[in-house]
Amino acid sequence: MINPLVLIRFAAVAQHLSFVGAAQALGIDQATLSRQIKQLERSLGFDLLVRTTRSVALTLRGEALLPVARTLADAYEEAGRRIAVMVNANDTSVRFGMHPYVYWSTQVRTIMDRFAEECPGASINTASGITARTLARLQDGSLDAALLLDGPNLAGLERQPVMIVTPNLLLPEEHPLVTKATLALADTAKLTVATFRPERDRSDFDRVYGAFFEAGTLPLFVSEGTAAVSFRAATERLAMISLRPFEAPASPGFVRRAVVDAPRLDFVLARCDTSERSIANRFWNCAIRALEY
Repeated sequence: MINPLVLIRFAAVAQHLSFVGAAQALGIDQATLSRQIKQLERSLGFDLLVRTTRSVALTLRGEALLPVARTLADAYEEAGRRIAVMVNANDTSVRFGMHPYVYWSTQVRTIMDRFAEECPGASINTASGITARTLARLQDGSLDAALLLDGPNLAGLERQPVMIVTPNLLLPEEHPLVTKATLALADTAKLTVATFRPERDRSDFDRVYGAFFEAGTLPLFVSEGTAAVSFRAATERLAMISLRPFEAPASPGFVRRAVVDAPRLDFVLARCDTSERSIANRFWNCAIRALEY
């Protein structure tokens, strides 16, 4: 009995006319692939391929067998797709991308609480990431929905407004700028602010902090990450740029001040399209209702 998997692998070799290319596409070792095709030829009693040191070609019998092998390979791939759909359809977990700048928002908590109330048997698996990385995961299907910083790169996605955030300043309570009730970006010239080091893709970071730096604000990058920024600021009495609401309590020893001409940032809930996973669609609809409430 011929192993169907080996016929599928023969179709890959025929497609690439290369054992190296076929092995890479299949994700297996080249020597293993070559050995399996040799065993197939011995089982059949004739050669399927003509091999030289530089090329691979089909024999006449290889050409005759190829359409059947391709049909088998296509059926195998389609079966894999259908099984994945069925597995996902029965999955009761939602894959939700959270933007690290606003994971704390009351809107996110409202969405999660509403979903837990309406779908008590379901769960939410969260993944943190900036817009570029999370967008890629939405597009490849590894996330069902995500909270993203809105922009032209989200064109084509279904979007629902979630919140508008305006950066403000946290100043040490002894800083001279505290005497002003509100600030403008020009007031922050030469002001040193503790902040985290941006990721390789700086697009989100620049949209949030770029206007401050263009106005002359001096960043002190804290390499240890966002959790260490507050500690460094408190220890060295440095200012911080905050995305939390102006009404939120300031950190001990700090005073929050609005920056009237700071950029407005729109965060949206986004997804690629209607999902084949019913739980993902239920989450989306639940989120819309929670945001409209």
